Amino acid sequence: MWLGRVHDVIGGLEAGRGDLEDAAQMIADDAMRIRCGDSSALVNWRSKRDGGPEHSELARRVIEVFVAPSFGLPVDDADALRDLRDHLQGFVAELLWSRLIREHSVTADARTLVHASEVKGDPTGPGGDGLVVYAVKDGTLVFRLWEIKKHTASGHVSATIKRAADQLAKHGPRYLAMLTGPGTKHPGQHDGHGPGRLPVR
Repeated sequence: MWLGRVHDVIGGLEAGRGDLEDAAQMIADDAMRIRCGDSSALVNWRSKRDGGPEHSELARRVIEVFVAPSFGLPVDDADALRDLRDHLQGFVAELLWSRLIREHSVTADARTLVHASEVKGDPTGPGGDGLVVYAVKDGTLVFRLWEIKKHTASGHVSATIKRAADQLAKHGPRYLAMLTGPGTKHPGQHDGHGPGRLPVR
């Protein structure tokens, strides 16, 4: 495992309302793509979002089946929507993380992005929140395992960071196995032990 410097970037401080709206639309589309895949539900949702006609009763119910677990529905009561709040915030945080990782395919220290895990449909499920594989200058492949935490306490954010770090230290190997296993089923770069294996070292 290669431990490189983590570069902290704070953005959006000068974003206007239009910028924030564009960002929200991008994240919403990413979320629906993850929830719906390439099904007709995604096509129908995008059509209505872009000013298309009202959905038929069947099309609306199909979309609801896909979105309800993550977002809830307008007909849900206040308690149900409140219970989903942390779930939804976690989902949005992972979507933002995924966007930022993919938009910076070459890092400040010249690492090149090779692979980034897909955002989980259920952010509260077990396992780490993200796996990123980079190639460094000599071609060596390195990885970074991510854990996203919500900071809600009144104390210093370092306590939340420590909690995430302790969780990775304890469960990191298991999280890594959970995230890399699916990648071995697809063609791509490999580690020399067989076709289609995810390159982690």
